[in-house]
Amino acid sequence: KPHHAELFTSIHRDGEDYFAGQFMPAVEQFKLGADFDRYVLQQVGKQLEKNLDLKLAINLTLTSISSAPFANWLADYLQQHPLLAGRLYFELPESAILHSRSQVENLLGIVRQHGFGWGVDQYGRNFQSLDYLEALTPAYVKVDHGYTGMVLKEEGDQAFLSAVCRAAHNAGIVTIATRVESQEQVQALSKLFVDGYQGFISPPYPL
Repeated sequence: KPHHAELFTSIHRDGEDYFAGQFMPAVEQFKLGADFDRYVLQQVGKQLEKNLDLKLAINLTLTSISSAPFANWLADYLQQHPLLAGRLYFELPESAILHSRSQVENLLGIVRQHGFGWGVDQYGRNFQSLDYLEALTPAYVKVDHGYTGMVLKEEGDQAFLSAVCRAAHNAGIVTIATRVESQEQVQALSKLFVDGYQGFISPPYPL
């Protein structure tokens, strides 16, 4: 059964849809991430209040993660929306955890204080630095898609994927494989330390 849904943002203008990969680099470059994330959270709050069965994760921008004003705004937002706790997750890329540890710890302190969950995106890119799992205790990790392609290849590749997943599994963290695109991959992943999967085997749909 679904663990949660993940929000994919897009901009609709003049009859065209522009997806995150087309505009997020500019959002980050011009330090607009905090404004963008505030807008997304305001819209997400409305959706979650209307759909009580929905659990949703959003990806925070690097700008927001390192922004003290955004952290203060988020504390107020979460305090004003206590009924969303347990239904709204925040996803942070593993690179931010490793390179902006103090800002991440401050942000996660706010998230946990108000009873909200969080997850790690692009998990396993830095296999030598997974000590943060027990220190920061994410609710789930999303295994980097580079590993998912390994699952149908040689045994050595599978062993590496298994080791990455086992590290999270042993810490009691839900492990989710990403970019899973066939039932064959689902079956192969089920033999490893993987609790769930995400990908276009189950296509996106509009809120």
